[in-house]
Amino acid sequence: MQAVSDATPLIHLSKISKVSYLKKLFGAIFIPKEIFEEIVIKGKEFKKKEVAFVEKLIEEKFVIVKEARSSLNMPNLHIGELKAMSLCKDIKIRALLIDEKEGYEAALILGLKPLRTTSLLLRILNKKMIKFNDYKEALIGLSESGYFLSAETYERLLEAGRKGR
Repeated sequence: MQAVSDATPLIHLSKISKVSYLKKLFGAIFIPKEIFEEIVIKGKEFKKKEVAFVEKLIEEKFVIVKEARSSLNMPNLHIGELKAMSLCKDIKIRALLIDEKEGYEAALILGLKPLRTTSLLLRILNKKMIKFNDYKEALIGLSESGYFLSAETYERLLEAGRKGR
């Protein structure tokens, strides 16, 4: 299975040292050049440590930078989200790694299968790549890295992890 990714899942999984697990979930991940620029070019300007993780995946040819041929026009969405969704349509991939609420909902409307960072962590747990305590620490790490998790969402994610969903 292949996926297209927006910036946020790659950034936050890198921040909590879990981005390498994507290789066990997907055969390849495509990103539009706008996402490459957001993560790598701008990340280097701001000396972000996650840049090295993403660059390594690009060097390994697991993360593939590809130009989106088409361009969706939807209000309230960031150019990176629009280009990621366009790339999904261009290369006929339904799985889209995306976190922002508006982008997630737009992806559903377009018939894509959006996956949030938290959903990816739950999949990693369910495939027994990590133990429950690692999953719990990853959720806490996400929150500490700037990923917004309400207390209610955190509790729901813990319950889902306990139940193996």
